[in-house]
Amino acid sequence: MGVVALGVAVPYGGRMAELKTTRNDASVADFLAAVPDPRRRADAETACVLLADVTGAPPEMWGRELVRDAFRELDGKALVTGSGA
Repeated sequence: MGVVALGVAVPYGGRMAELKTTRNDASVADFLAAVPDPRRRADAETACVLLADVTGAPPEMWGRELVRDAFRELDGKALVTGSGA
C-alpha cells in the first residue's frame, strides 16, 4: 500500500520509481528513416512535421522507439503530444 500524492500512488518512503524511458540525443530523422514500411515512414514524418508546427517544439527521441513531440504546460495543465512510427 502506498500514499496518494497528486493523484499518483507513491510507495511508502515518498520515493517514486525512476523513469525507464528517458529523453536522449538519438536522431529522430535516423529513427524514422529506418522504418521499413514506406507508408508508415511517410505517415510518421508527416505527423512529426504537423506536431512541430502545432507545438512549436522539435520532436525528440525518448528511449529507443518513442518520438515525443512536445511537453508543455497550458493553463496550468500538462499537455503531452506524441507520435510513434
